[in-house]
Amino acid sequence: MRTSLFLWLSFAAGLIWAGAEPAWGLGVPSPPARTQENTPQSTDASQAQSRVIIPGPLRSLLRMSGVSLEVSPPEVMALLAHNVVLQGYQLGRATEFLILLRRYVNQARDLSSLAGPDGNIHVSGCKDAEPLLEKLGYRRQGECGKNGMALITADPERAFLTVDSGFPLLDLEQALQHNTAFAYNYKGTAVPILFAPQDWTALASQKGQRDLLESLLYEGNVARLYWAMSKIEPDTRLAMKKEFGLARLLPEAAILDLYGSQICVRDGSVVLPGGRNAEKQWQEMVGANPGAPAEFIRGLLTKDHGWLAAYYDSMARTSASQQEHFAESGRLKRYYEAFRSPGVNNDSPVRLAYRPAASLLVLVARMDWDERGQPYVPGNLQTWTELLRPGNAKVARKWNKHSGSAVSADKLAESMFALSRVETDSGPLQAYLCMSDLDQRRGPGRRLSDQTVWLMGKKYVDFSGQYLIFLEFPELNDDSIARFLNTAEALNKISDHTLRGNAMGIFQANVGLWQILARQGQIERAQLNSSW
Repeated sequence: MRTSLFLWLSFAAGLIWAGAEPAWGLGVPSPPARTQENTPQSTDASQAQSRVIIPGPLRSLLRMSGVSLEVSPPEVMALLAHNVVLQGYQLGRATEFLILLRRYVNQARDLSSLAGPDGNIHVSGCKDAEPLLEKLGYRRQGECGKNGMALITADPERAFLTVDSGFPLLDLEQALQHNTAFAYNYKGTAVPILFAPQDWTALASQKGQRDLLESLLYEGNVARLYWAMSKIEPDTRLAMKKEFGLARLLPEAAILDLYGSQICVRDGSVVLPGGRNAEKQWQEMVGANPGAPAEFIRGLLTKDHGWLAAYYDSMARTSASQQEHFAESGRLKRYYEAFRSPGVNNDSPVRLAYRPAASLLVLVARMDWDERGQPYVPGNLQTWTELLRPGNAKVARKWNKHSGSAVSADKLAESMFALSRVETDSGPLQAYLCMSDLDQRRGPGRRLSDQTVWLMGKKYVDFSGQYLIFLEFPELNDDSIARFLNTAEALNKISDHTLRGNAMGIFQANVGLWQILARQGQIERAQLNSSW
């Protein structure tokens, strides 16, 4: 019964290659929506002045780098850097994707050397086709100017890149068969970049030997910093470059990539989650005054190996009303101390390309509050004392330490922040969020009873996939929930494997039919419990 009773189909939206040339728009990659009010939509002044030339047709580079053909010019280098970071390395070694991309850029530069002043590669006929064919990785088979002539592979690596990048090889072959002229526009494209090219090339390990494009393709940390800076709103990244310089930010590229997009500087001060009410708490946590952005941001990025930056990012992404709750009564600082508590997960939060402790963001966004402004507690505190006991040992000991006299909703919330660093999808934190959400949907006067909370929490690991139906139909009362869980547990205890499988299948079919009828209104809302 660990698998869900219902089949949920999800469709991944893939990247579709369009046949047309890129549709140019305006602007730079936008950071995620901020919760702070009056965020200005300014642009980076330096971007209008700094550009680099992409060798060969831009469409070919986008194809080879896995970037959509519909991106705007200012997005090109940022998304290229993003794909290098995400797909270019595995265990510190370049992947086949990155190797092919590097080879393509080298080939594009070779082909660009054959283009004339107008940017066109021009071949008048058979007599001057050899230099082009050599760079394409092909050679002629048969007599030129005859229909039987064909282009065959001479250099497999170059030939593959020629075809994969979309070079019109068939047109060239037909031109040589008829000994006629062939022309192809191979002009490079100027695209805007962040800051100036020398700002980035100075970061490369081989200074002065690589241009910006090569620096992104051969220096993974430079690519990650470029992508990270592209997600920060323009005024803030200009301030960060002025205060720090890119060289000092390079060691923190991974932290900036994962957690830097929510950093915002306004009027010489860092905009804080929770506003002025939270200023003292953030200052104590970071160890620097938000009014001194350089010191504050440096402390934020380096404190606790990046865990404070992860906490800041999650708080900045949630709503203003949530931030107000967290800013009250010193909660921001106390919850961070619980989140950072030792014994849960002491690894660096930037060891991977994706952000760890993803549950923190969910907890911060979805935590409910009661009418007194305290963290909401499904059931009662004693129930959660029992539910936490068999869970994470460190968290359980910390929670039980306060049992008896000092147990409170805030202490329970602290335990949930500590549990947000445990990598699981079926722990006490997930049960807490699920039952809090269910109580909110059921409304006042119909909250889950203490016994039901205990039953659902105890069986969460085994049957959490089926709890979706209670969220979809909050009219199902405590008795219906208990009947379902007890029946499912009884079926799961059938010793005969075949009989257990058949019984589960019949049970799933009945529940599925009930769900369809209830969704379609063929079971009235007043009869949901009796029909269940």
